[in-house]
Amino acid sequence: TGLLCAKLHKENGGTELVIAEGKEQEAMLKAAEGYHPFTTVAVRGAGFGELEQLAPLVDPMRPLFDAATAYLCSKGACQQPLTDAGALLERLKGADGIKLH
Repeated sequence: TGLLCAKLHKENGGTELVIAEGKEQEAMLKAAEGYHPFTTVAVRGAGFGELEQLAPLVDPMRPLFDAATAYLCSKGACQQPLTDAGALLERLKGADGIKLH
């Protein structure tokens, strides 16, 4: 099963979700819960300084209007940032579009 997951991940790529700390962060984290097998979730902000050292590309991903902001990226490009947990939930539904052959 692990090899099949690795094969599907290689064929379909992955998705990165970065949540920048801000107001309503708990709602954003709740929206990110669930089964998203090829999505990596990271939180940036106070208390998560190691993330900026390990992945300097997250540096420009900051909260908009002091609200927790979600950045969903795949294949080297990010979609428009989201500050609404409901919109994030909807966008995540299609994030792991797995193509089986």
